[in-house]
Amino acid sequence: MRGPRALAFAVIATCLVAACHAPREAELPVVTPGANEAVATPAPSGTPVPTATPSPAPSLTPVPGGPSGPAASPVLGPTAGPPTTTEVQGFGQIFDSLPPSFPKLLGATPAETGMGPTSGAFAADMEPKTASDLILMLLRSAGWSVETGSPLEDGTVVLDATHEPAGCKAQVRFTPVSGSLIMSVLYGASCPFS
Repeated sequence: MRGPRALAFAVIATCLVAACHAPREAELPVVTPGANEAVATPAPSGTPVPTATPSPAPSLTPVPGGPSGPAASPVLGPTAGPPTTTEVQGFGQIFDSLPPSFPKLLGATPAETGMGPTSGAFAADMEPKTASDLILMLLRSAGWSVETGSPLEDGTVVLDATHEPAGCKAQVRFTPVSGSLIMSVLYGASCPFS
């Protein structure tokens, strides 16, 4: 770690350590400024210490046409489980997003392809052959069996990959677009999502 991240980490770690070893409220000094100096004196023992009063839990307002009965508790954070799926003609069911474990190109940014549903699409500043070789290597190192064919007429390189369990498949396309590329992925819904 270097640079701003290392500095931020050091500051946060120092604050956490200081917070764990901070004196209790009754021991906190009261600072009384004088002429060009500050004098710390202990807080009087009879000084009331503020206490936190828990606020009541918010109640949820029923939605017209919504379910009746006891209100469901609000969901905090992401929900568990895989994302939704979409049927892609000629491929089958795909997840509508990629699992965190699926390899990505360094510096790639999410992109809209307009070419139908994908599990993920990314723009990157590299040649399709270079990008496909990199993803092919990363998929194989993660246990995928990968086949690649000759580039298509427009220069697109396609990787077809399979993995355990049986029926798990993915297709990765690297399509050249004015000096860069679009990497679009179809990630089969029968594959693990982790």
